[in-house]
Amino acid sequence: MADVADNGKIYEFPYTFDDLSAKIDEYKKLTNDGTITLPSWPDWCAYIDVDSDVLEEVIATGLSRESRAKNGQVVKSAYYSRAVALKSMRRWCEAQLVSNPNWGGKMSVKAMMLLKQGFGGARKYIDERSPKSNTPAKITINFGDGDPRGKKAGK
Repeated sequence: MADVADNGKIYEFPYTFDDLSAKIDEYKKLTNDGTITLPSWPDWCAYIDVDSDVLEEVIATGLSRESRAKNGQVVKSAYYSRAVALKSMRRWCEAQLVSNPNWGGKMSVKAMMLLKQGFGGARKYIDERSPKSNTPAKITINFGDGDPRGKKAGK
């Protein structure tokens, strides 16, 4: 996890909200013009040179830390706006795995694996499981392949 100082600062995350917003816009523009062909959360982390666990810490800190000011109002964390921006970016990256045509064909297996692993803190997608039946299985045993002695053996 990221190193969080006593004052709540996450030192491994050097971006202000404006810097982060500019990087997000730049990444999306590079994706739209085809420079980045396979956008994903791990690629995004590499692009801004910040580990995924640090980004998850920023999101968690920004969305959960609240304090009460002297007048009783709730004050949001200094990371709140960056957390919301990163959470939106994480959702965008997840959508790219599903909808970006470059993640189709041969790359679809890799995209499915990334979705199953839950990269970026997104929910982990699982294969649909068939529901189990509550009725007991019926087992039929045949002895002797029609031999009359098999009927006696089965009783």
